[in-house]
Amino acid sequence: MILLNIIIKEIKHIIRDKKSMFMMTIFPIIMILILGSALSQSFSASDSISKVKVLYLIKDELKVGEEFEKFGKEIEKNMDVIFIKIDNEDEAKESIKNGKVDCYIKVDTEDTIELNSNNIRDFNATLVESLVNTFVEKYNLLEEVYIDNPLAIEKITEDSGELNFVKIQSVANNKMPRSIDYYAISMFTMTILYGCSTGIMSMLRENVTKTKNRIYVSSASRLQFMIGKVVGGTIATSFQVIMVFLCSKYIIGSNWGDNIWVVLLVSFTMVIMSVCIGVGSSYIFRNPSTASIITNILIPLMVFLGGGYIPLNAFNNNLLNSLSKISPIRWTNKSIFQIIYENNFSTVGKAISINLITALVFIVIPILFSKRGGKISGKYI
Repeated sequence: MILLNIIIKEIKHIIRDKKSMFMMTIFPIIMILILGSALSQSFSASDSISKVKVLYLIKDELKVGEEFEKFGKEIEKNMDVIFIKIDNEDEAKESIKNGKVDCYIKVDTEDTIELNSNNIRDFNATLVESLVNTFVEKYNLLEEVYIDNPLAIEKITEDSGELNFVKIQSVANNKMPRSIDYYAISMFTMTILYGCSTGIMSMLRENVTKTKNRIYVSSASRLQFMIGKVVGGTIATSFQVIMVFLCSKYIIGSNWGDNIWVVLLVSFTMVIMSVCIGVGSSYIFRNPSTASIITNILIPLMVFLGGGYIPLNAFNNNLLNSLSKISPIRWTNKSIFQIIYENNFSTVGKAISINLITALVFIVIPILFSKRGGKISGKYI
């Protein structure tokens, strides 16, 4: 009952805070409209995908290598992809490292195709990986057909003149994010990250309103208090970000794809993480005001590294893209964009794991390493 009362109290305080409601609902919508309109030219369909450059090396006279070269030429006719044959593997790896090309493919045996890519232009690398997977699947299938029935391969070749490994389809414009779509997602996740402030202000409020004295006499343990703060903050923040989601989807008209529930699941784990960071950092720094200053410095940096203000591939900088891995918002953004525009769920587990592990760390550390245990002490609030 004590835990439930703390949760209800927390929700009421946050929802009644007009400043918090404005910053977490109205302000993100305004930012979506401003950035989406001001930078619309940067997201035009013609510039959405840069020309994809692929280096490939084929060792010896391999049958699979010969078919791969035919495959590459067919791709070049239908897509904005360039396949360049090279002989020096070291130069290829250096080009990948420096971001001069998107992928390097090595065909060194009949059974192995090795793909190397950088993390500067994620979409380009994902596109090449999909194309190579298509080639491998079709080639393996045709090899099995040849082993079982060689005449069937001859029949296919006679009918088509060659072995077609991939059916090329143009990418529809609505499968690439417009500026309004991009900033709807980036401002949405930025709002979630500012849930850290919700957790911090919740702890600060206990000092300002003197309600902590009543909590002392209620026999609430430190764990109950923290869980109540996290659950209440998570529910209230979820309500706020859902408002942003609904406005961006149904009023602004941004694209959230067909797998909305998966997108919301990933986003919900980020809400939990953000509130836990806020509550936990207040204990770690022993002063909510100090925690607020530090998080207000770090949040814009994390948003920038997560591509919240501008896509990082615009900088074409390998170091910057490597640094972006420390930003939790980067993994959530990447997962959401892949779900919506590629129907790719491969990064969902990673994004959820990063969010929940980070949340757990910020809750467990204050409990394990506090100098005092048991009841709540004013020293830690």
